[in-house]
Amino acid sequence: AQVIVGQRRGRLGSEASGEGLISPTPHPLLIGPMAKSWGFFWLWHCVASTLPAVTSANEAVKNVSIPTMEIASGVHMPILSIGTGGLESKAATTIVLDWLAINGQGVDTAFVYRNQDSVREAIAKAGVPRSKLFITSKIPGCFLAKHFLEADIRQLGLDYIDLLL
Repeated sequence: AQVIVGQRRGRLGSEASGEGLISPTPHPLLIGPMAKSWGFFWLWHCVASTLPAVTSANEAVKNVSIPTMEIASGVHMPILSIGTGGLESKAATTIVLDWLAINGQGVDTAFVYRNQDSVREAIAKAGVPRSKLFITSKIPGCFLAKHFLEADIRQLGLDYIDLLL
């Protein structure tokens, strides 16, 4: 089985058993600055190694289940989220829609990214129930924190943010 990370190909799992099969063709979520990070590669390897043997890339995508970690009593955060930093509006909408389409739950954004309207649009188009999402956002410092939090929630069109940094 092969995974394409940026322009590099790597082996995951056992070829004989088919464990850890990842799409043998490039996927938009595996290309770009995020994919070049070894941290991302390691996390993706951990997720990929939990996948059952599959016969096609489409089947692999349908079977993706990202583990969560309990960070507070009853609060479960996915160990892998999609980031929207540095993305123009259209790219942010596309990547979040693609992420949610493959059962991704975690979306990482920030007030200063100025693309939260696009994130809101993607969440609405995807039709994923809010309870299935884990939204992380960041505000610029502690000064006027309440103001930035309220603006963040309004721009995202949400009732709450799961993790605020």
